[in-house]
Amino acid sequence: MSIAGHGVDSEMQKNLDSEKKKFAALLESLLKVTLFLASRNLAFRGSSQRVGDLHNGNFLGVLETIADFEPLLQEHLEKVKKSQESGRKLHAHYLSWATQNEFINICGKRVLDTILAEREKAIYFSVICNATPDISHIEQNVIVLRYVSRDPGSEEWLIQERFVEFFDLCQKTGAEIAEKLLLRLTEHGINVEDCRGQGFDNGANMSGKNKGVRAHIQKKYPKAVFSPCASHSLNLVGVHAASCCLDVFTFFGSVNRLYVFFSGSPERWDILKDETGISLHALSDTRWSARVEAVGPIAQRLPSIIDALEKIMDCQRLSSDAHSEATGLRDYFSSFKAILFATFWVKVLQCFEERNKILQSRSISMEIGAENIKALSLEMQSFRERWLDILSEARLVAEEMEIPKVLKAPRQRKREKGHQSQSWDEELDAETAFKINVFLTTLDRIITELDQRFQSMERICSLFTPILKLRAISDEELLTSAETLIANYPEDLSCSLVHELRHLRKVHDATFPCNLGPLHLLNAIYKLQLEGIFGQICVALRIFITLPLSVAEGESI
Repeated sequence: MSIAGHGVDSEMQKNLDSEKKKFAALLESLLKVTLFLASRNLAFRGSSQRVGDLHNGNFLGVLETIADFEPLLQEHLEKVKKSQESGRKLHAHYLSWATQNEFINICGKRVLDTILAEREKAIYFSVICNATPDISHIEQNVIVLRYVSRDPGSEEWLIQERFVEFFDLCQKTGAEIAEKLLLRLTEHGINVEDCRGQGFDNGANMSGKNKGVRAHIQKKYPKAVFSPCASHSLNLVGVHAASCCLDVFTFFGSVNRLYVFFSGSPERWDILKDETGISLHALSDTRWSARVEAVGPIAQRLPSIIDALEKIMDCQRLSSDAHSEATGLRDYFSSFKAILFATFWVKVLQCFEERNKILQSRSISMEIGAENIKALSLEMQSFRERWLDILSEARLVAEEMEIPKVLKAPRQRKREKGHQSQSWDEELDAETAFKINVFLTTLDRIITELDQRFQSMERICSLFTPILKLRAISDEELLTSAETLIANYPEDLSCSLVHELRHLRKVHDATFPCNLGPLHLLNAIYKLQLEGIFGQICVALRIFITLPLSVAEGESI
């Protein structure tokens, strides 16, 4: 440095400071573009790395656009462009793929460090792991941490589900995945002893009771309670219900065939749009509840869809295969059975989709999921008493379409000669047989599946009864359930929890609004600065809120 800025090197120092400011401003522009593209999951590179090339990718393309308003960046890009055209290599222009990757890695590490620090402050966490195939069909396992942390600005407790990393574990056993998962958590400096929950999909290698990832983790860390993904479980409920009866299987197959037929030709699709004013949708394999998007238009516009099929059948250019397919679809969806199925399933699927959207929200805790599943089960039970209403609604549609309002009797199997007795099914009329063998059978399967697949959720909520049903249970039940909860978390909770619960029950109505959920109760306690009085309750609330309900966050990454 020069003395008082008057030395022989003062001019050189001024130039150096000027260059530092210039490159700092330049790097800031590059960083902003990096964050913009990364936050939107956009590709950085194109097929060319030359400035001014239309195929140079999003990174250089966005920089060229910004350069129109930033003279410094414009000057730098022009310099790089000239060097590329002349073949003269610049020492450092910061636009190469290597620099882009370095920016991404630096930003990623900064974000990850922030997440890990936030998690460490929260203490308790759950690990969510879900396998997702990437664009090259390689299965990537996603690690997501769920925890409840206090926002520095609003000072409110918020549920966080933070992505940590991808790791490749194609065709691995539950033991191998568990070992790698625990290793990665440890390498990130995460104390796995603080893990209170684990959430995976329903795959055998992940959720298997004996050899799945959950079993291996729970063997090492018993406090890491497993809860299967509620959305996946709900999806499996629908899948098994739809496969319990051949008629239901045929209906959904015909719904998908209808979409494939119309979407297979732009001309057919235009005819569909002209006749109905709506679009059809394919059946979703991963989100069974989303089938309402496929069945709904059919239930709403079935007469117009039949008209569209008949209009296509009149086309002279239609191939024999297409004509045969159109005829088959027209005949099936012109039957009273198809109308009855569409009327019934659109109601059931709508109930499923409403619950599924709630279950996928990161901001809810397990008791809300459990209440929604109970409500869904009650809705399905109520449908058992609404057979005549659904039948009447289907008859109105059939009357409008001038279709016979009767079900065809099912074809009876040939019986051996000399067999005198008739089966009970043969003595039933077609309508009663449909009600018993299809309608009630499907609903009973749904109700049974709901009860079986969500038992673990019920068990977890039952464990936390003293904080979830504080005002609804007796003193004896409060004591018993609190002691059970303490026994399950001896390192986190102490016997003072019982005293705090009794104290909270006395002052609850005078201090807090009624019917507060766990997260709202936690925030209310801290807002009134009562965490010193109800410290053990706050710990129990934080543990419960941390438990995962769904792996939807991992699938959305």
